[in-house]
Amino acid sequence: MLNDFSEEGAVTMNPALLPTDDDIRFFQENGFWIAPKLFDDDLIAQAHEHMEMLLREEYEKGEKPLSNYRPSGDAAKGLVKIDNGWWADRVFETFATSPVLGRIASMLLQVPEIYLWHDQVLYKPGDSQAAGNVGWHQDKGYWASASTSDMLTAWIAFDHVNEMNGCMRFVAGSNHWGLVNESDFFNPDMEGQRERMRIPGGAEWREVPAILEPGQVSFHHCMTLHGSGPNRTDRPRRSIAVHLMSGETRMVKGNKHVNEEIFGGEDGELYRGPRFPRLWPPVE
Repeated sequence: MLNDFSEEGAVTMNPALLPTDDDIRFFQENGFWIAPKLFDDDLIAQAHEHMEMLLREEYEKGEKPLSNYRPSGDAAKGLVKIDNGWWADRVFETFATSPVLGRIASMLLQVPEIYLWHDQVLYKPGDSQAAGNVGWHQDKGYWASASTSDMLTAWIAFDHVNEMNGCMRFVAGSNHWGLVNESDFFNPDMEGQRERMRIPGGAEWREVPAILEPGQVSFHHCMTLHGSGPNRTDRPRRSIAVHLMSGETRMVKGNKHVNEEIFGGEDGELYRGPRFPRLWPPVE
């Protein structure tokens, strides 16, 4: 990683990697922010190798991830989504528990503590066509088991990502629209979704592509509409989405998110425990 650790274990970070006041205002207004390169090439190369291990269901830590989901049924044709890959693999644990991500999230959300909600390892094969699409959605629509909207996603590119290989696209300002209809991660018909979607009167639908180099990270708020189209190249597009929450996030029971079962606590309890580690401030 592009941060260092002092002899005492305290995290020291290059200030150039952190958002400025203008960046924070941009995030709050538009619902996303693209950070500079945060992870070095050696770690990205390890991510490529360990992605293949996960796809072969070889689990370095001896534990399975929560799920290894292939909506099309075939990793060679459509998107693969592996939830909580960090349970199974130390390289993905490095990303999912990064204090750099935690620090940036705390600044963008303007909260003092950041914890891991969960991660998703994402593999979009080449020539995926519509089977590789991620439909327009807002993460918060799936996260009703969390009491707050002080949540965001850090999306880490393992490859050069652009519009040819299915980069993520944000709808600028949609973080202020409330929950919208037709939000569906698994709907490959993005154009149909857009036509049926009801947005606030006077709102502008303005899509912004997230063009990233390997090791670069985009951050988006849990209410920001986003999705991604097909990978039209002959190479895979690989990434990990690290979903993060404020330290004040409590369980809202009865909303069917799997984290309710993983946590096992009572309604209104703060999400805590080994499955929800604190990223910022780092645990001493």
